[in-house]
Amino acid sequence: MKKHFSNFTLIELLVVIAIIAILASMLLPALGKAKQKAVGITCVSNLKQNLLGAQLYANDNKDLMMAYYYDGKIELTWSKALDENKYVDRAVFFCPSVKQLDYNNGNIDWTFRTYGVINLKDDLTFYNDHKEEWGDFATFGNPSWYYGFYTFSRMKQPTNIPILADTCAASGAHMGEGFYGFYPYATAENSAASTNHGSTGNVAFGDGHAAALTIGQFRDLDFTTLVVDGVVKTYTN
Repeated sequence: MKKHFSNFTLIELLVVIAIIAILASMLLPALGKAKQKAVGITCVSNLKQNLLGAQLYANDNKDLMMAYYYDGKIELTWSKALDENKYVDRAVFFCPSVKQLDYNNGNIDWTFRTYGVINLKDDLTFYNDHKEEWGDFATFGNPSWYYGFYTFSRMKQPTNIPILADTCAASGAHMGEGFYGFYPYATAENSAASTNHGSTGNVAFGDGHAAALTIGQFRDLDFTTLVVDGVVKTYTN
């Protein structure tokens, strides 16, 4: 007995293709969101590891976390200090959502293109506005010996004090890259704390926890300058 097989007609084939296209259009946004969420989780983990490294550095250095240092000859960023002393793996210094650098290339000074540390020496107004609430935990050098150190044990409310954050340059030669310092009240070399993950940006706090913050939550911490969708945004308190 012969079996008879029917071929797809052109209309049936087009219907199948249309159904596949509809399913793909429904699944791709969900896959994109899942990928974005995974990247955000990786970023939070990176920031936690960096903050832990900074705490370990402080434990070994008279309770002082180095934010930045320059004495006219030697210049150190917070990440370079942690990297040279092997407190954390070099790969976790970078938000996975920003433009990535080859940090194993000796010709690239990647230490200036990492997550940002809050720069309170150059944003003294912000520091003075919060010193009574947060504590006098920062030590600064004079103009000829430029440095900033933070003491965790002198923080009154470490759970509310942003130490490290997502950053992004909005323009210039390094557009799309991170920057090693940020000012809550202003930009630093075209960069600022940034919402690198859609509507949120990740921040590590003085007590060691890290979290994704919305623009509103940044504003609750009195940030008046952010990079949102690659553009500098300013707000009023």
